[in-house]
Amino acid sequence: FGIVKPGQGATRILRLTNSGSRELKVLGISSSDAGVTASAEPVKPGHEFRITVELHKSAPDGQVRGELKIKTDDPTQQTLDGPFYCIVGQFKI
Repeated sequence: FGIVKPGQGATRILRLTNSGSRELKVLGISSSDAGVTASAEPVKPGHEFRITVELHKSAPDGQVRGELKIKTDDPTQQTLDGPFYCIVGQFKI
């Protein structure tokens, strides 16, 4: 997320692409930090998904670090892990 001002929150969009021949379903997404949530929306069902990741406005000052776990119905790769990081605060130069 980068550096985020307190009370501002942030949203990032990721693209998950399935290049295999078998269609894929995203069953759910969990976050290791309650201040970050994510959801999946099919763009091309079974092959491409838009993952929206949100840092809540209530995130406390300081470092926010964690991991997203994307659960799929693929028997060979049931979970995809992805880290996230940001600093909530204001800096003066």
